[in-house]
Amino acid sequence: MFTRKAESNPMFPEISGESESNDQRKIQNVVLVWLDDNIETNSEDSQNTLTKLQQIVNNVHTFTDNDQCIEFIISMRDNRVFLITSGAIARNIVPCVHDISQLNLFLIFCANKEYHEQWAKDWPKIRGVFTDIKLVCDTLKNAARECEKNAISMSFVTSDKRPDQLPASFMYTQLIKETLLRIQFEECHIREYFDYCRKLFANNKVQLDTI
Repeated sequence: MFTRKAESNPMFPEISGESESNDQRKIQNVVLVWLDDNIETNSEDSQNTLTKLQQIVNNVHTFTDNDQCIEFIISMRDNRVFLITSGAIARNIVPCVHDISQLNLFLIFCANKEYHEQWAKDWPKIRGVFTDIKLVCDTLKNAARECEKNAISMSFVTSDKRPDQLPASFMYTQLIKETLLRIQFEECHIREYFDYCRKLFANNKVQLDTI
C-alpha cells in the first residue's frame, strides 16, 4: 500500500494510505478479491497469478482468512466485488456471501472441476469452476467489461425526451466532458497527471509499465 503523502496539487487529489485505496475504488468500480489459504506473498506462483489478475482489475485484494474476507466484502458499499476462491473454501463460504449485494460474481479456481461443478450449479452468482488461470482471466475480463458498460452513465436518449427530464448523472457527465475538451493542457499538466497515475497504481507493475 502506498503510504508516502503526495504533494498538494490543484489538479489531482492527494493519494496517501487509506485515501489512495478509496480513490482507486471510485475510479475502478470493480474490486477483485482472491481468497485462498495457500496464498504466499513471497511465492513466485502466487505473484504470477496476482500479476495476471491485475492485468484485468487493478484493485486486487488477497486474503487467507475467511472472516476477514467477508468483512472486507461487506465494507465495499459502492463497488462491485468479484471473488475467487479455491474449491474447498468456496463450499463453506458461498452460503455466507452469496446474498451480499456487493458481490457480483464468484469464481472457483481448483483442481477438481467436476466435483465442485455439481454443487456450484445451485448458486447463480458462481460464474464457473476453473482449473486454468487463463480461463479465469478471460471470464474476469468479460465480467469487468460488462460492469464498466453498466457503470457508464451516458446512454442513448430518445428524441421525445426533454433535456430537463434527463437523469442528473447524464447531464453532469456531459458537462464534465465539455469542460475537459475545452481545457488547453500544457506539458506540466501532463507530467503532473503521469505522476498522479504512478502513485495511484503504485502496487500494480502491469499498469506502471504501461504508464
